[in-house]
Amino acid sequence: MSFYISRNEPKPVISLYTKFREMLGETDDLQADDNDEDVIDFGVFSFTSYSAARTSSASSLVPGRVSILLSFVAAQAMRDDFAAAYEAYRQTIIRFHDYTVKDYLSHIADDAFREKLLLWVRRLDIARKVHQATPLTIQLQQLVANGGINTIQGQYNRIRDGLFGANPFLAGDASQLGGTRLVAMTDRVWTAFLTSFLQSRNGHMSADEVWGDVSRCGIKHPVSLWTGLIDSYRESRHMDNALNVWRMMETKGVRPDALTYRAVISAALEGRQIDEAIRLFRQFQSDLEATSEPEKSLVVYNTYIHGLLAVDRLDEALSILERMEENKKEKRVGPVPDIVSYNTFLAYFGRRVDLKALSIIINRMSTVGLSADVFSYSILLSALLKIGKADATTIVFNLMRKQGLEPNIVVYGTIIVELLREHNEQHLRAVLKILEEMESGKIPFPPTVKIYQAVLVELWRDPWLPPKTGIAITRDVVERMKKRRVPLNIPLYHVLIRVALTDEYPNGVTTAMSAIP
Repeated sequence: MSFYISRNEPKPVISLYTKFREMLGETDDLQADDNDEDVIDFGVFSFTSYSAARTSSASSLVPGRVSILLSFVAAQAMRDDFAAAYEAYRQTIIRFHDYTVKDYLSHIADDAFREKLLLWVRRLDIARKVHQATPLTIQLQQLVANGGINTIQGQYNRIRDGLFGANPFLAGDASQLGGTRLVAMTDRVWTAFLTSFLQSRNGHMSADEVWGDVSRCGIKHPVSLWTGLIDSYRESRHMDNALNVWRMMETKGVRPDALTYRAVISAALEGRQIDEAIRLFRQFQSDLEATSEPEKSLVVYNTYIHGLLAVDRLDEALSILERMEENKKEKRVGPVPDIVSYNTFLAYFGRRVDLKALSIIINRMSTVGLSADVFSYSILLSALLKIGKADATTIVFNLMRKQGLEPNIVVYGTIIVELLREHNEQHLRAVLKILEEMESGKIPFPPTVKIYQAVLVELWRDPWLPPKTGIAITRDVVERMKKRRVPLNIPLYHVLIRVALTDEYPNGVTTAMSAIP
């Protein structure tokens, strides 16, 4: 292939690539990466590694295969057939990687063609990401969490190039597809970039750019974009701005959906504008509830209950729950309570260590055919620990078994995380007891690396212990791992480096450097 590329002969390269795909037996693998995630267990503390997912496929990492794909793209670049290059990239599991692209380009003598091919590689990559939005939105979430505003901006600049640059290959929405525009932006992708910028430090000007680009594309701002704007202001504690966005929507005649109501009701409640929240909820009930999907209406109801309880409006929250229970009992149209509804009340009463109320809520769950889940039991366990029940863990795990929920490794991990988030020594002692019983065999699930990770990551996520105590516990956990020959993983290395760099750690910098594999 390289020989034909050097001679500017694209046809033999295209023919060879077709035979290569036939030999591999590749079919359209468009959906293969839809769940392109590496998710660590225990949803309450999980994180998703997009980069790990990108490197998880052995096929996508074989440099020779990447070079073959690059040769095909180079051949199509010679023919100026971007559509053919995109279709091939869309269908294959092979992905471009920086080091293989740089190596391939280094062998191209023609400077102009080298620049053209690099541009095509970047355009193909962003086109596929836009088409298959799930990995892109996951990546953006990770970048926000890690302060990667520059990378987010770089990705969006490529999208702007695809929309407004020479030979545009992206469309503002599906109605604009055609000609050179091969891939359409979706509401989800527009919203993902808007919220990513709003949630990032110094990203508000870029968010304004996203908002303006929607108009520049000649399309109306989708309701999801308005919802994302309200949510972002709420999350940054700018409640007045969130409510102003809602009023602007009303002025412009934008019809909200259930998720928009969820966002603005939450903003009003968190901003202590209780009367406004009540008005908005009643407006949702009269204007939209009858036509909304029950699942989306339920989200609004659960959000409203959570907000009412957060401001100690217990009677109103209970009246909403009663209405939902009546919907279930009388088979009326409308949302019925789910486990989240009841867990919200359990959390409220658990914080107040009201065991009688906890018991009443658990009984109400059973009357509508619901069983407590791991979060329900972790709330109950926390309440028992707060009143000094020494055998609280035994009581709760036995109760779980009686109710048909057999504890497993994920259940134990989730409860460990929930207990550590209480930030007190009683709960910490309970965690260490669970860990000891797992190690001794009393609990029939030996602790995995993810169990140890759950302990240390949560212990140092928002440190509350005196540093010397936290360091001592960390050393103890690492020694336990060594005895059991459980290897450290990357998140644990991150924790240990962070611990080693605390002021109270002797020879911290040296220790941190030695921890790097």
